[in-house]
Amino acid sequence: MCASLQFCMVRSLLLLLVACMCLSCFEIREEITISKQGSGNYVFLLDMSRSKSLIDMAMSMQMAKDRTSFAQIDSAFAKGTERLAQIQGIQNVQAINDHEQYVFGMRFDFQHIEALNAALNQSQEQAELNGTNIFTFKKKELSRTERTPISALADLAVLRSTPEGAAQMQTLLQGAAYVCVVRPQTGKIRSFSNPNGELQDNNKTFYYRVPLLDIMEGRTSPANTIKFKF
Repeated sequence: MCASLQFCMVRSLLLLLVACMCLSCFEIREEITISKQGSGNYVFLLDMSRSKSLIDMAMSMQMAKDRTSFAQIDSAFAKGTERLAQIQGIQNVQAINDHEQYVFGMRFDFQHIEALNAALNQSQEQAELNGTNIFTFKKKELSRTERTPISALADLAVLRSTPEGAAQMQTLLQGAAYVCVVRPQTGKIRSFSNPNGELQDNNKTFYYRVPLLDIMEGRTSPANTIKFKF
């Protein structure tokens, strides 16, 4: 079993792209909306829509040989959302499977920050035993560690299997980006600590975008503390 639902999703889709020999520009995106009480909404997306024409061409050739790829991805998402729906404090879990624009992911509501961490780790027991909580929220501050749902991608076997495979994955990821967006349900953002972030929408949105390879290879970190004025 994969260490986290998001990792499983991203790994499946990246392996699919590698199998298609498709070089593309895509974006892995997290969006968090949080209230003064610590409840909120979380969205995780793998957005390949900007490379739709290239993927269409590659997939048309690949699907002629194997038409089960998307069915397997949909099945993995369905099982993942079922697991998330069973976590205490998680509600309104939805899978995002846009086969036309190649946008995949999930969204859900969380009642408190502990539920969000539990969902990102798939179980409260994992989060407690491994000490892998990503987020903390107290005194109008949201903090996150350097860990992301895609941090473990560097350990994919395909990256180490052969020099050719490693080079192919490197090329695939060259145009990819990791994005994190944080918004308060009400109020504004007073400050943030990550030097690569910026405020948008009249200080109502924190926006962070960096090359995916920089995250995977440890050249930059999404660790951050955001202070809100609710």
